[in-house]
Amino acid sequence: MPDTPHLAAQPALSIFYQLLQFRDQRRKGGGMEAIATTLTEQDMRDIAAHYATLPAPAPQTGGDAQKIARGQQIAQQQYCSSCHGAQLQGQKHVPRLSGQSHAYFVTQLRNLRSGARADMDGTMASAARSLTDEEIEAMAAYARSLP
Repeated sequence: MPDTPHLAAQPALSIFYQLLQFRDQRRKGGGMEAIATTLTEQDMRDIAAHYATLPAPAPQTGGDAQKIARGQQIAQQQYCSSCHGAQLQGQKHVPRLSGQSHAYFVTQLRNLRSGARADMDGTMASAARSLTDEEIEAMAAYARSLP
């Protein structure tokens, strides 16, 4: 499902925090608010732990090499690896970007840029503000190409 995130191999703390945001109505989308309100914090921790143990999605191969290279360049300029890890694999409370579907990545980054989606501390919204649609598309291609 292109508009749905790949949760496999996400850092457990990242999933837990997202569920908290849905429960507290600070994040909206896909009906997750209603689901999260029924969960205890232990349920959220258990769900997060489960998804964190699943194998990461396979990288998408054969994409537009120029777009992927451009996405890598933008990710370096934006210092994405300083929070998301060297291969954008996520760490601690910061989500895994590698292997995400193109559509989901683009939608979320555009929503962060516009303010339609809030993040934990405003870091991502601030970083996304300067990105063009073309740059977001290139970054999505790059992230999807990573293992």
